[in-house]
Amino acid sequence: MEIQNGGELCLSKDALRELASTVLHQNVPFRIRANGSSMSPMIKNGDIIVISPLRDRKPICGDVLAFVDPVNQALTVHRLIKNEGNCYFFRGDNSNGNVEITFADQLIGRLINVERNGVPVHLGLGPERILIGRLNRGRGFSLFIKLLRKIYRVLQKGIR
Repeated sequence: MEIQNGGELCLSKDALRELASTVLHQNVPFRIRANGSSMSPMIKNGDIIVISPLRDRKPICGDVLAFVDPVNQALTVHRLIKNEGNCYFFRGDNSNGNVEITFADQLIGRLINVERNGVPVHLGLGPERILIGRLNRGRGFSLFIKLLRKIYRVLQKGIR
């Protein structure tokens, strides 16, 4: 554990998982800096995210949840694409392939806020989250994002 410039505490994956789990089990939201790009464009590396305890609301398709990855035991924040009973299936919005599978006892919180450079990011947390979750079951969402990026590039060139 070390403290970096700006007063941020850098934790190992085990310490982060334990701290998040402990805080959320006390019914207190947990605020951290996102690391990685698996949820881009909704959550980008360096964004500030707030995870809230699950409480009594059952997760639904499209929710972005924090859970303990059963393979590497790391705190992971990905989108729920479906659930069957006690079994939950997740995929990052920027992931073409891997689906993580975990059980209800590994779920620790729900993403409630994303902040990028001090500005709230709302895309992917409202009602559209259900459509994103369903598209993520296959390759639909990643293909949609690629199409949007191509359109954006074309529009940028046209403006110049």
